[in-house]
Order: sequence, then structure tokens, then C-alpha cells
Amino acid sequence: MGIDLSKTLFLDNTYGAYFSGFTSVSGLRILSNTFRNGQPCPIDSYGLYLDQCTGYHVEDNEFYQTDSSLKGIGLIVNNSGILPNEIYRNRFHNLRFATLSQNVNRNDDQSYDATGLCYKCNKLVKDDLTEPNLFDFAITYDQPYTDFIGIARYQGSHLSGSSFAPVGNMFKPYPDYPHYDFYNEGNDIDYYFHSQNLTNFRLQPQPQSIYGTVRTHPVISQFTENSCPSTLNGGGSSGERDILVEAVNQSDSIKDVLSTVVDGGSTELLTFDVQTSTPPEAMQLRNELLTESPYLSDTVLKTSVGKEEVLNNALIRDVLVANPHSAKSEKINEMLSNRTIPMPGYMMEQILAGEDSIGPKELLQARKAWWEQEATKSYTQLIHHYQGDNTETANTDSLNWLFDYRNTPSSYYDRTDWLHATQDYDQMAEVMNTIPALFNLTGSQTATHQAYLDFYDASKSICSDTIYAFSIDSVRGSSLQSVMLSNNDLPGAYARNMLLAARKITYQEPVILPDTGLKVTKKEKFRGVKESDYPKIISVFPNPAHDYFIVKIDLSERPVNGVINLYDGNGKMLRSFEVHNQKDQIIIPATNLNSGLYLLELYTNGNKISSAKISVVR
Repeated sequence: MGIDLSKTLFLDNTYGAYFSGFTSVSGLRILSNTFRNGQPCPIDSYGLYLDQCTGYHVEDNEFYQTDSSLKGIGLIVNNSGILPNEIYRNRFHNLRFATLSQNVNRNDDQSYDATGLCYKCNKLVKDDLTEPNLFDFAITYDQPYTDFIGIARYQGSHLSGSSFAPVGNMFKPYPDYPHYDFYNEGNDIDYYFHSQNLTNFRLQPQPQSIYGTVRTHPVISQFTENSCPSTLNGGGSSGERDILVEAVNQSDSIKDVLSTVVDGGSTELLTFDVQTSTPPEAMQLRNELLTESPYLSDTVLKTSVGKEEVLNNALIRDVLVANPHSAKSEKINEMLSNRTIPMPGYMMEQILAGEDSIGPKELLQARKAWWEQEATKSYTQLIHHYQGDNTETANTDSLNWLFDYRNTPSSYYDRTDWLHATQDYDQMAEVMNTIPALFNLTGSQTATHQAYLDFYDASKSICSDTIYAFSIDSVRGSSLQSVMLSNNDLPGAYARNMLLAARKITYQEPVILPDTGLKVTKKEKFRGVKESDYPKIISVFPNPAHDYFIVKIDLSERPVNGVINLYDGNGKMLRSFEVHNQKDQIIIPATNLNSGLYLLELYTNGNKISSAKISVVR
């Protein structure tokens, strides 16, 4: 089963090779081919197009054109879905778009599976550093913008002792303007690169050559071209099986850690605590959230930002700073900008200080994504091996072991694809019926599951007919069209392919080019709002206070380092708080203070420059 396209020349074509609806079971291996776009070269011409494919192996291919006007596209990946996929060790040069990744190519389960499409060890210029591309990685969409638009958030990772974990893509050192290493219209990306480079290529994307959100992170590791070994020959079945077991164990181990530490082990419970909190519980809620930091999920963080009547700017600032991954969420930044009392600019800067750092939660997620990528590659190789070929029968027992061992919704659908291909429809129906019982499907996954059922019903009827799929009657054609129009996942692609084979429809594969009009190289994030003119040096709120109060400081044009002293009504100093920022809001617990009037004094260089009074009531 499957297609092995290797050592083939696609020369001077407007459109090279197009594949649709291939999976790990149907098998698609694109290895060591040459794709040269022809002349004249329209702007939407391409060498290779993968349309709603997953589980493919694309390696050691060359994509280029000879036309000096830089109009063509090397590789287009459209809707490869949420599973791990990889474009590995290919060469792209003299193209307008080396790669074009369209629509859904990532998962957004931030707690556990931030996987998707990863580009690794690709050369984006010739060996002699000539013929760069205009766009190396372009990421676009024409569907509704969701958290699944774009490529995998984690491009590479950091693993101790491994030089293979960072991505290792190779760019031209000093490209001429205009040039984009990344043009990212999708969701944010964390890009891990080797810090020690022993080649003539550039490994780190340049800020001035990036549009969109792409954060770059050096990994202390040495890069040579040997860091990108060929995987064309692969390992034997026993070797791949060992790799699969190791990768799954590593991924499951990290998942166990994440499930324990993220939101204290229950996102649902912590979200409920935030949603039901009241203003008198503000300090208690802030402390609870800080206790679970830096492992708060985006769900809890967004809920907390929206709870403005409980968590004022200073309180939510503390929570977000303690979770540096919050700075990377465009949704959280948008919510902050829409608060009734806008977040001051200096406080927003404190939050965004975590924008280019990697927090402990993100590091675990990136490592898990890397191991998931390795597990998926070995899983796909083993499917290819166990299926056999024309001279070797399939090893059904090994395939069933493999599907069971992977134990994911996608592996169960792989099993149904295999049973469908072998026309074991009764067993296929049994497996389909078990999926909703075994896995907690989301609303969209439930809709896709129904689309699978509808497609298999229509396909079974068609395949049992002697004229097969090349002459589909109107009733069956209507069923397939319903699946195609209602589902943008694999069942929809399957239905479309059958209709195309029967010449019932026409289809033009989408080519979604970047919208570069009037855009700068990098988006600017919300940085907060300016405060009113002539602010006080020191002010206190809420006043009177119960559980806590906040000291607001503005030391504009004054020495930054200072100290705040807290005195009781008898003049006894109770506590001191250091001041390190020119503007800040310092939260002071009041739970140990008795009812009464207290004095705050601000000193810089030993001189008192301001004071304020605070009343505590019980």
C-alpha cells in the first residue's frame, strides 16, 4: 500500500506533484526527488503540494526554479491537521516561497500536546550561499482564525546531551532586503536553534527578517551538517519498535508531570475557584494562583484576567509575571488592553519581560512535543514495514499491536483505514463504535467522527458495486458531497477524492499567498496605556484596606532604588519594602495588622520624599 515517490525529476512544470488525503496507513514517502518550476513561472506554481495529508515522509528533495523573477513556490502544506508531521532535510533555493504552510497545521492543547508541523534541517539557500529565497517559511490561512492556525508552536526543543533536538534549518547569512526568514500570519512559534554553529550557514532567524510572532531560543549545542543525519534507510522493525517505546515512555512521563503540576492537577477546579471568587477573596485568590505558578494553564490565566472585579491590575500583574508564558498569549494581551481600568504601561512591560524567555511549563511542553514527533515517525515507519508490499503479505498481528500500543484516536482511525482498505467492514464498524467510548471527544472531534461514519457508509456501498468508484450514482454522490462540504478533516478529503475520481466535481487546490501590503517586518504587541498627567509619587489603595493594600509608586526623574517603611499609629516601624522600579505597584498584606491608621514613608538616598496614610479595618 501507499506511494513511494523517489529519485524522480519534475522539471519545468507549472504544477509538480499533488497528493490529497494520505495518512500513515495509506503511506506517502517523497524521497530524493528534484522539483524544478518551469518558465514562464506563475506566482502560484509549485513543486509539491500536500493537501490534507498526515504521516508523510518528505526528505532529501530539491526545490528550485531558474526564473530570476522569483515567482514560484517549492512546497505547499495545506491542512495537515493537529498531529506531529515533519518536513526534513530538503533543499530550497531561488524561489519566491520556499515553503507555504496553510491553515491548520498545529495542535493547541497547551497543557499536553502542542504538536503539529515541524520544519527541520532544511537548507534555504544553495551550498555556495547563492540563490536565496524571498520567503523561506510563509504561514497563511483563509479559514476562520482559531488556535489551530499555523505550524507547531515548538519548532525543535532542548534535550540535555542531544544536538538533534534544535531544528537546524540553514539560512543565508546576510540576505538582501527584502527577505523573510518567517512570514507568520498564524499563531506564535518558539524556535530552538543551536548556539554553536560550525557551518557557513545562519541558524538563527533574524528579527528584521521576521513578520509575526516567532521567538528564537539558543540551545547550548554544536551544529554541523552531521547534526542532520539521513533517515532514508531507516532502521529495522526491532530498532524502530525500540525507538517508539522509548519515545512514548518519555512523552507519557512528561505528561504525568504536567498533569500533576499544571493548575495544581485540576484545571477545571482552579478555573471554578477563579470564576466563583468575590472581591473580599482577592488576596486569597492571588496567593492561590501564585502557589500553582509557574504552571498555570492559559485557561486559568484568561479566566483570571477576565475577573477584573476581584483581581485588580497589581494582583493580576503578579500572577502573570509569575507565569512568563502568559506574555506570549495574544489573547491575554488583548484582554488586558480591554480591561475597564487599563493596565499601565510600566506594569505591562513587567509582564512582557517574560516574552522571550522559556518558562518551566513551556520547556516541558517542548520536550513532550519533541518526543511525540519521534514516536510518530517510528509509528509511521512501522506501519509501512508491517503492511508489506506486493511480494510480502501484511503482518496483521503486528499492525494490531501497533495500533493498540499507540492508543490514540488517530491510531484507531488508522486501524479503521486499514480495515476499510482490506474490506473488512464488519470489524471496521466495531472499531468505529468503540472510539467515542474510549476517548473523550471534543465537539469538533465528534463531528469528524460522524463524518467518518457517513463516509464509510457511502464508500462501502460504492466499493461493493462492480463499477466501483469511477461511476457514482446521484444518491451516493450526494452522500459524499455532504461529507465533503461539512468536514474539513480527512473524511472530507476522502469524499472529495472519490468525487474527483468519478469526475463528479472539479477542484482547484488553494494557494494562499501572504498579504504583505503595508505590513512591517514584525508585529508590535500591546504595551499598556499611559497614566494621567502629574501622578502622585506615592498613593495607596484600597483605602480603607482589609486583607491587603497596594502602594503605587512613581519615581519619574528620581533615583530608582528606595525603600518604603510602614509605621503604626505610635510611630513604630513594622516593615520595610525595597523599591527597584521607577514605576511600580507593591502589594502589602494586611492580615496581620490590627484595625487602625498606618503611615507609609518613601525614602531614596536616605531622604524621605513622600508619604501616605492607610486605614485598616477588621
